[in-house]
Amino acid sequence: MKPIFIVTCTAAAIIGVLAYFAAISVTFVPGVAALYPAAAFEAVFGAWFGIYGAIASYIGLLFAGATGGWFSIQTGIFLSVSDFILALAPAIAARRGVFDPALPTASDAFKFWAVSLFLGSLPGSLVYNFINLQLGALAGWNSFWVAVLGWNIGNAIVLAALGVPLARIGTALIKKRGLYVQGLL
Repeated sequence: MKPIFIVTCTAAAIIGVLAYFAAISVTFVPGVAALYPAAAFEAVFGAWFGIYGAIASYIGLLFAGATGGWFSIQTGIFLSVSDFILALAPAIAARRGVFDPALPTASDAFKFWAVSLFLGSLPGSLVYNFINLQLGALAGWNSFWVAVLGWNIGNAIVLAALGVPLARIGTALIKKRGLYVQGLL
């Protein structure tokens, strides 16, 4: 079995567990956690594992949501794109040299945070909540914007408080173990 397959499955399991426990915590609107620790792991896994981190993020949310009963598999196939986007943004940015995944400088840490939030979390939240709006899971546009704003405020905190330290502490270990994916694939 290839190591990247094992890494992807392990990352998906970690994200799934974090997503599950976040969704049963305090929410702004149904299905949108006030704090979503999985976002930090998704961004870091994207930076470390490229597309495999994004795939793990997608699978983690899909299985957590489907087994937790928040959405059907059919709906989850579309909603889980949100977490794929969140991980894909830092995956691409790290490989384009926007930031060093080890985040050795404050500038690298800020760029990781900004890319993950504005190019990952924000579009992901728009997708997820628009789908929920169309399905009638949100009461209307006011609920949509409350969900998007709450989602991104929470993720801004989580990315700074968990994502940056995780990347700083873990990148050297991931590279030493030969698990870091140099290219997007």
